[in-house]
Amino acid sequence: MARRLQEKRCIQALNSRQKNIQTLVFLVFKGAVRLFFAMRAE
Repeated sequence: MARRLQEKRCIQALNSRQKNIQTLVFLVFKGAVRLFFAMRAE
């Protein structure tokens, strides 16, 4: 029972880490797109 709870907690930690990575990738992508358009405008 305790082991099962530990696994659940581990999965939740992995999910939150995945969400953080997705957010980071999205922000980097958004910044790159903005930079690209700024360079094209010059």
